[in-house]
Amino acid sequence: QWDVALEGRAIRQLAVGYQELGGAIELGYYVTPDLRLGLGYSAGAVSDRDFGSFRSDGGLYFNVTYKLNEFFGGFGSQTAIPPLPEPEPEPPAVEEVSNAEF
Repeated sequence: QWDVALEGRAIRQLAVGYQELGGAIELGYYVTPDLRLGLGYSAGAVSDRDFGSFRSDGGLYFNVTYKLNEFFGGFGSQTAIPPLPEPEPEPPAVEEVSNAEF
């Protein structure tokens, strides 16, 4: 029922002198199979030539995730494709036999 999530982000645009790096770590708990609560820490840094600056920030966050797959009677759910019927076996080939004498 517990899980850990790791995330990494990187954006780099050399033509405009922009670079961004970030990451996060999160601990999650499934209250039900469809409801997940998470608590994490995210940090990032941005360097932008046009603004002549570098900034970084980070902090804690709380996350709530809910799967909507059970709403509206399974709306959007796909049913399994029924298996194809087995092909009928070919009847055995019949050889013609003549009663002609040689």
